[in-house]
Amino acid sequence: SVRLYLNDGYEAPADIEETEVDMNSDEYCRMISHSLMNMGNAYRIRKAIEKTRAGKEVTLAYIGGSITQGAGAAPINTECYAYKSYQLFQRRFSAKNNVKFIKAGVGGTPSELGMIRFDRDVLRDGQQPDIVVIEFAVNDEGDETKGDCYESLVRKVLNLPWKPAVILLFSVFANDWNLQERLSPVGYYYHLPMVSVRDAVSPQFGLPKEQGGVISRNQFFYDMFHPSNLGHLIMAKCLDYLFEAADNSLAGSEDSSILQEKCTPVLGCDFQDVQLLDRKSLCQDAVICCGSFDGTDCDLQCVEMDLDLTPTPQFPYNWQYRGEELIREMIPFTMEI
Repeated sequence: SVRLYLNDGYEAPADIEETEVDMNSDEYCRMISHSLMNMGNAYRIRKAIEKTRAGKEVTLAYIGGSITQGAGAAPINTECYAYKSYQLFQRRFSAKNNVKFIKAGVGGTPSELGMIRFDRDVLRDGQQPDIVVIEFAVNDEGDETKGDCYESLVRKVLNLPWKPAVILLFSVFANDWNLQERLSPVGYYYHLPMVSVRDAVSPQFGLPKEQGGVISRNQFFYDMFHPSNLGHLIMAKCLDYLFEAADNSLAGSEDSSILQEKCTPVLGCDFQDVQLLDRKSLCQDAVICCGSFDGTDCDLQCVEMDLDLTPTPQFPYNWQYRGEELIREMIPFTMEI
């Protein structure tokens, strides 16, 4: 227990008793509805829903930071918002249990890394996701490109030949902070569906039940940065609300969903065509001589991908210098591009 003392002249706010969250109440439904920041053009989402109902295979993919990885959820693979959202989508639209799931969240990483690893982590093994949820709203504060990498990732996904739907998800920290003011212009510009968890939960934090309070900050968050199991479920419900609204929406057409290759970016698109170079996927325009960097570091950060609880190594196809120059000639690493 922690006990706090106030000096004379200061008053503490009244304690708000935490009660079980009533997910059938009108207040709860209103809270979830406030998460729909922008419907945008729902055409691509509706196409995925139609495909699902027809019994064809549909893939939902999620890329982001630690919240997408599932931090705060226990167990991390089945209680995270991504898996819960996938479950709700399948329950609502699937005809034959024909929805596939890709989770590609890496803790502590921004869209600067997301746009580099998208091909490897989301499009791996020839995957062609129908819906891609992008969640970097609390990881991009230190992005030196100020959104250029974020928009580059968005454009990269929108320009894929099979035209997947792109959803921008804005998660939130316990201090009600995220970067949706910086990043949402990208969504408005490309008419993308946007979901703001901050818009849903933050306004009602601290309110008593009779004034519209639904869930306390303590109930929603596991720590300062990550949602609890209940918080992850509410995030999934916010995405589910978008899917339901998109299904009922007649707005948007195929023409306005297509991103023109030469259209001027909002924040920048300098990294739209960046490729990852490693031992496994070498670009034909790169000539690499590893020299004394002939080892491989197998102890790099690992994350839980998809439903797997066994962590997958990040960037396993690397070049490692093992410090053996004392017993042999040191040969530098060189690359021509």
